[in-house]
Amino acid sequence: MVFLVVGVGTAIGAVIRFLFMDITKNVETIFPWSTFCINITACFIVGVLSAHLLTSLVSSFLILGVTGGLSTFSTFANESSILWKSEKRSIALLYIFGSIITGILAASIGFYL
Repeated sequence: MVFLVVGVGTAIGAVIRFLFMDITKNVETIFPWSTFCINITACFIVGVLSAHLLTSLVSSFLILGVTGGLSTFSTFANESSILWKSEKRSIALLYIFGSIITGILAASIGFYL
């Protein structure tokens, strides 16, 4: 049952991510704002959800499933590599460290709300 719940949650999160990235695809910027915003939002949601006593099944659905499908570490890694290889190293470093620091802050703020 847990596998099904996580799978459905992941599908929902992935569709939300796809829709957001589709809406923002025409925004021209060097910095990968779409992935950054999605990942920080997912961190915030995980923080909020982690602060509440959820049943194991609900937690699996929302935290592992929906936010797991919403966030995307592989895209973050790929975009960081592309920025680095294209000699945009300062932007790559800003993206990498900015994502890590802001993600932790977002999760912490969500947890303590």
